[in-house]
Parts: sequence; structure tokens; C-alpha cells
Amino acid sequence: MEEVRELLKMKRKGLGSVVAYILLILLAVVGVSILLGVYLRNVREGTSSDSSSCFGVDLEAKSCFLFKKETLDNFGLPDENPLILINVERFPGGGDIKGLRFVVTNSSNNVNVEKPVNLTFMNTIINTDYSSLIEYNSVETVIRDISYVPDPYDVTVSVSAVVGKSETVCAPTRQSVKCNVV
Repeated sequence: MEEVRELLKMKRKGLGSVVAYILLILLAVVGVSILLGVYLRNVREGTSSDSSSCFGVDLEAKSCFLFKKETLDNFGLPDENPLILINVERFPGGGDIKGLRFVVTNSSNNVNVEKPVNLTFMNTIINTDYSSLIEYNSVETVIRDISYVPDPYDVTVSVSAVVGKSETVCAPTRQSVKCNVV
């Protein structure tokens, strides 16, 4: 009987050490999982995944009109600088657009990126709300305060989308359009 008792004690000691090793391994796995989860969440928040939202967003400046200062005076919009009116069309694909940016190139090959502005022009309200710019739709936009446009007003414009929470500016997807001078 004594031998059986000692044998049972030895088995219990062996079983206890196995359970202890399993518990230590489980605690290590849980600890590493928690640290890895915190690290990956911080990395994800620190980087922008919005650039992937640019894929499939397809916009084109369909028409462009550059209004000279003299023309603006005739319409009752006194301004020291020309104004550019652009019709932007959206093609299929992509997600939500938060805004637009325009790449304006003048005859001296100077490139400027411009934001559109709200304006009432020729009895039309033009605003910068692009929630209605869905596939197969177009919108009128205006750029003002473009003092860098030299005479003879030779200007081309291309359009870029602004997407995502970090307001990533996508690259233009189509060729630029030459502005007609009015």
C-alpha cells in the first residue's frame, strides 16, 4: 500500500508541473496577443488607408471657362483676378468624395493646386458640397483668386478627388482641359 501511495504522489507532482507549464504558456500567449493588438491598433491609426480609396475614383474636367477681370466687372462681380468656371463629370467607380482640387497650369508651365469656392454667379448658386456628385453626374465648380494667370490667359485644368477621413488628395485621373477665355 505504501508503494501505491508514493506512486500516486509522484503522479500528482508530475501532473501539477504539466498544468503549471500549460498555464504559463497560456498566460504568455494572452500577454503577447494583448501587446500585439495594442501595437497593431496604433499602427493602423497612425497610417492612412485613405490612399486606397483613390482607386476607382474617376473624374474629368469636361469644360473650363476663364472669365477675365473685364468680363467679371460686366457681370457685377468686381474682382482683381480672373475666375475659372469648371464642369466636372464623375465616371463609374470609387467611393465617397469629400472635395475637389484643381491642378491649374498656366502658359509659363507654373502649376498650382486650387480649392473650389462657393459663389453665386450669373443667377446660379455654385457650392462646394459634392455629396450629389455620384456616378454619371456632373457639377459646376469655381476657382477664384488666381493672380498667377498671366495674359493671354492660356490655362489648362485637371481635377483631383479628395477622399477619406484624412482628406487624401488623389492624383488626377484624366487629361487636363484647356480653358476658353470669356
